Amino acid sequence: MDNKNNAGSWNSGRGNAGDSNTGSRNSGDSNTGNWNTGNSNVGSWNSGRGNVGFFNTIIQKNIMIFNKNYDKQEWDNHIKPDWIYFKLLIDELEWVNISDMSEQQKVDNPSYYVTNGFLLLKKFDYTKDEVYKKSAQKAWQDASHEDKMLTYQLPNFDADIAQEIFGIDFKAYLTQQNNDIIEVNGVKYKKI
Repeated sequence: MDNKNNAGSWNSGRGNAGDSNTGSRNSGDSNTGNWNTGNSNVGSWNSGRGNVGFFNTIIQKNIMIFNKNYDKQEWDNHIKPDWIYFKLLIDELEWVNISDMSEQQKVDNPSYYVTNGFLLLKKFDYTKDEVYKKSAQKAWQDASHEDKMLTYQLPNFDADIAQEIFGIDFKAYLTQQNNDIIEVNGVKYKKI
């Protein structure tokens, strides 16, 4: 990465003394914003760690999860589903077997006969919002039932908010299960 007068590594801003900062003039690590001292601040002019906002010096006790307050330390210790740590589908490599190759692909990839195929780089032409949602949907589709069910155990879980974020119909998944009634965070869902 371009140094841009940074004393640390993996910074995308300028004048940082720490590592992995997205903003500028931070003296800690993993800050998003400007003029922060401390680690993992989102916003600007914060001194401390884990602050969201501006001009904060204390460690915040509560954070917002599904638009409701929740204890940050409990969130940090909460088991989260693996699928939410999905990779963005910007480009994807796909192996094409020799038997599936077109004549043009054979001309374009002359070593196909040695490797019995070739790697095809698939480019996606999505908007940023579409990339995010399609990536989340693929991760959800590939997740195990157990991992999906951890989603419903997230604090303050709200299926409508989650659908707005990820483009996944979380209520529909529950109705596809074998149980007649499923309770999630005090809300009962009945299979139709």
